[in-house]
Amino acid sequence: MTKTLWSLGRFLDVVFAIMFFRIVEFLPSFQGAHWVQLPHGILRLLASQAKNLTRVVFGLIITIYYWFRKDALLRVLARSNGGVLTLLLQSVSLVIASLLGSS
Repeated sequence: MTKTLWSLGRFLDVVFAIMFFRIVEFLPSFQGAHWVQLPHGILRLLASQAKNLTRVVFGLIITIYYWFRKDALLRVLARSNGGVLTLLLQSVSLVIASLLGSS
């Protein structure tokens, strides 16, 4: 893997870590071996915060899946890297697409 793809891999690790901690923020506070503001513990959490728990579960599943798939996706990217001319054409096509999409 080239140095650029290695740097991209490290950057994606940081992004996935930030996503993980942002997802966990949807859970209520846990202090002193019990959920703060939830008198019946985890059962009360399931009953009162179903939307947040659903966000957490699905968010964690998606984040963990793509975190593990990152290396395979970067290998595909490394194989498709065709040189300077290919990268220039990709950049130009992205600029054109973004200009047409914003108008």
